[in-house]
Amino acid sequence: MTPDTEGHWVGREKERYDFTLKLIEKKSTSRGYFVYRMKDKFNNFYIAFDGREEWDLPATKKNTHPEHEGNYTDDHRLQDGDCFTCKATVNRHDIANFKYGGPDSKHKQTVLNRIKLKEFIGRTDGYDSYNE
Repeated sequence: MTPDTEGHWVGREKERYDFTLKLIEKKSTSRGYFVYRMKDKFNNFYIAFDGREEWDLPATKKNTHPEHEGNYTDDHRLQDGDCFTCKATVNRHDIANFKYGGPDSKHKQTVLNRIKLKEFIGRTDGYDSYNE
């Protein structure tokens, strides 16, 4: 490994963990699956390959939709910038040859699979949700 490799790997391979992540981007592939890129509050990067076109969280956190009667807690469709909790298995640790958003440098990323989405917890840009 070279000293210019950025970031850290998280967890042990083949073990399941609870994560709090922020969705950075989602892209489709020509093979019919989707690539989800995420990071945690420590700026560690994660990637997941999934057959689901959209990630719908089972319920939003209470009070994220205050203008809706009954404190709206229906499904939340994950958007770029949303923070959420999930449980996932660390598939492997990888080194990506591109930085999110451009080919700047190599960085470590943790590859996740068997993702069980749990809860939308908010956004870091001041917005509670785009699903209003």
